Amino acid sequence: MVFQDLYSLLDPRMTIAAIVAEPLRVANSLSSAEKRKRVLAMLNEGGLTTGFADRFPHQLSGGQRQPVAIARH
Repeated sequence: MVFQDLYSLLDPRMTIAAIVAEPLRVANSLSSAEKRKRVLAMLNEGGLTTGFADRFPHQLSGGQRQPVAIARH
């Protein structure tokens, strides 16, 4: 399920990479580098370049926020 109000779903104080990596916090077996690699792969899969990883939600359009929300789940 993807919510209609994607801006309220994404924490405005966190970067896109941090938001997407949030579910990976429970994967203690992954190093920080491996988590970053997975985050970038998920963004690429959603059609976003790695340059989006260090942006904040307010810097993305609604169409760009949708793949972030999907990658987060």
